[in-house]
Amino acid sequence: MNPVRRRFLVFALAVMAGMAGESLLLVRAQIGRCERILRDDFRVLLFLKSDPPESQVRVIEDRLMGLPEVMEVRFVSRDAALAALRREDPELVDSVAWMGENPLLPAFAVRPGRGGMGRFAEWLAAVRGVADWADLRYRPGQVRAILQTQLYGHFLSLVLSALLCAAAAALAVALWWAPSPGTASPCPPPLPGEENARPPGTTRPEASPLPGEENGALPHAVPTGLGDGLAGRGGRPPGTVAPWPSPSSKAATVTLAAAGAAVGMALALAAAWPARQYLPWWEIPRAAHQFVLWAAAALVAGLLYPCTEAD
Repeated sequence: MNPVRRRFLVFALAVMAGMAGESLLLVRAQIGRCERILRDDFRVLLFLKSDPPESQVRVIEDRLMGLPEVMEVRFVSRDAALAALRREDPELVDSVAWMGENPLLPAFAVRPGRGGMGRFAEWLAAVRGVADWADLRYRPGQVRAILQTQLYGHFLSLVLSALLCAAAAALAVALWWAPSPGTASPCPPPLPGEENARPPGTTRPEASPLPGEENGALPHAVPTGLGDGLAGRGGRPPGTVAPWPSPSSKAATVTLAAAGAAVGMALALAAAWPARQYLPWWEIPRAAHQFVLWAAAALVAGLLYPCTEAD
């Protein structure tokens, strides 16, 4: 293959891998941030029938905190609830002030953990059994939104993990098939009927080199990698393959692929950057995740399609 075309192919493959991986990381980071915001704002309100004494408040708080997947418990008295409602809607408070007494009930505000959202019905049944509640309120739509974001986040994590495993498997295959420079393979076996057709003391002649390989190919060498191996088996006569890449050419190819992966990741980040002004929960993927993506894209693109000394 033309050297310029081969290097361009390596660079383009790394750019596409970096851009696709960074896009998935960005989407997963935004979904994770959105889920955390929804969970931090979600509360289950447990209303009591009457004002409890201070000792009973502490007992109920301890029981609620003893349940699994309970992150926070806060008691809200009648006066605190009325003051919060006055800050949010003073006209509504003024309209009921003529009643002469506070119509609101004391309540406990409970924030479930991340695992509790996946088993919300069971978690809610456990909370109901803590005390004799007058009423229980929460936002069903917010529960569905949290569960959907968790589903999308798990799916994207599964896709990224599968891609990394596939890249690792391809890299392992490429390294397993890669021989040391100058390794020779045995001559092709004789064709049927050739054993007795040769004169005594003669051997079967070697296959002639392909055009352009007279000075560059190693006789009877093994394919250089996954790409050349697949191409060589279907398109080369036995005993003729492409020249083996030296360590310096391998390092140059991996460096070129690393640059392409960095360019692809930068392009994906630049394309999504304007969305920061419209998304209040914008978040950049973790540096460790981006480093793993960059290294995987560089190694796979560089080692699956290596440049040779002839390039």
